[in-house]
Amino acid sequence: MPLITINLDDVKELEVLPADTYECAVQEAEVKQGKKAAYIKWTLCISNGEYTGRLVFNNTSLAPDAQFALKRFLEACKFEWGKKDFETSDVIGYAVNVKVAVKEYEGKAQNEVKGFMSVE
Repeated sequence: MPLITINLDDVKELEVLPADTYECAVQEAEVKQGKKAAYIKWTLCISNGEYTGRLVFNNTSLAPDAQFALKRFLEACKFEWGKKDFETSDVIGYAVNVKVAVKEYEGKAQNEVKGFMSVE
């Protein structure tokens, strides 16, 4: 294994985004295998305002009983897909408003995606 030589003493923690709705562009979509079902890991990039360039992450399950979340996300992106299939790469670049909340996890504040809305 390679030896990594780096000083991490001055590295700052990433600040939690304030709870708000942010206009984002879909930057990346990767299909992963979860414990119960496959899911799509979405990387969204804030496209304007004070936090331009910051990334927001969200997963949508491909399990039959959870596909409603994927449908809502694609509809909010105004992405039109076929009745049975689509390429995740085709969603890259689409705009969507992302409602971000702040929650506490193991004593630390972190962001959580609470919903999506179309960009008007």
